[in-house]
Amino acid sequence: MKNIILSFICLIAFVSSCSKYDDGPAFSLLTKTQRVTGTWTLTKVIVNGEEMSPDDTYTYTGNYTCYSPSGGWTDHTYDLIESDSYEITWEFEKDGDFSHLEYSTSNFQTLDSFSCVNYQAYISNNITNSTNSTYADWEFSSDKLELEIDYGGTSQDFEIARLTNKEMTLEQKYEGIKTEYQFEKQ
Repeated sequence: MKNIILSFICLIAFVSSCSKYDDGPAFSLLTKTQRVTGTWTLTKVIVNGEEMSPDDTYTYTGNYTCYSPSGGWTDHTYDLIESDSYEITWEFEKDGDFSHLEYSTSNFQTLDSFSCVNYQAYISNNITNSTNSTYADWEFSSDKLELEIDYGGTSQDFEIARLTNKEMTLEQKYEGIKTEYQFEKQ
């Protein structure tokens, strides 16, 4: 019975010492390269403890002075609403290739109408879609505690806080600002 208890205690000590990352996992049969390889979608960004949203809405109020068709100068106030949404994916290839894809949609809406000589503005919508792609190389640091991404001379280092087969959390500190990036594997 003593041997069984001793074996169990040794097993617990071994498993709890296997994790290199603060947030786990405690143990994995997959290598770190196998876990990181694949396509990851950014699900959350936390800056100094505050969650940032990939979907933002801004309202701007503007003033416009013009010469009206009926004569005389008139002042107009209008609101411009901008709605942005982003989807960011990172892809890590086993051979060290890396791609950063960013899909964004912006919707601009003007909430007023006015008429001026040679100029008229109405309630309008303008939707813009864009895709940006960046390619680089990636590797683990020598102790495998960081991911290093090299953009051809410029590099970024991310501390790995969590790396499972389905979840990855990376942290970056720059000039006193701590940013945490949480990803889910597609």
